Amino acid sequence: MDAFNGSALEWSLASLPREALIAFGLSCCERLYPNYVAFKRETGWGEPDVLRKGLDLAWGVLEGFGPSHDSVNSAWQEVQRAEPETEDFDTILVSSALDAAAAVGLVLKFIEEGGVGTIVEIASLCRDTVDMFVQDQDGLVSNDPKLKERILNHRLMQRELQRQQDDLLALRSFSGLPTEVARLRENWRNPQKSNIDQCG
Repeated sequence: MDAFNGSALEWSLASLPREALIAFGLSCCERLYPNYVAFKRETGWGEPDVLRKGLDLAWGVLEGFGPSHDSVNSAWQEVQRAEPETEDFDTILVSSALDAAAAVGLVLKFIEEGGVGTIVEIASLCRDTVDMFVQDQDGLVSNDPKLKERILNHRLMQRELQRQQDDLLALRSFSGLPTEVARLRENWRNPQKSNIDQCG
């Protein structure tokens, strides 16, 4: 599969309705969420419930509930406070946890402000999480002339990129009907493993 292409993804997302964009963002966020839970488990720091609250608020939007500006802004501020400082922790999971929190913040931002670029940022964070993790776990070095190729060909990166393409395809026919939202929520919410195989 080709490498992540933000411009191509933005072009593909631009034709989708607002609800489908939220769903795509939520799919990405849900794959990142278990990384935050694993970080909390390893370090004792973090507020997974804050991220979960933000995600469930976004799911509620898909289900037809219109949250107030104040409630979205409050959730966004709580998520920001739950972002770890990467220099404070000696674990690769801190970057993954930061990406997870940032992604939830972005989906809340999209609910308030819109902008396809915000959803592309969320997808980029999924890519970045895998990139960093693969480099760390496989002991890759930055001066390796085949670094990008090795990362791209790694099973975790291929799986993430394929998942994004599969979600795009599925959401092209997204109707927003309650039954369809319920199916997505059941299939995507709280996956057993993250995009880097961390357990939630």
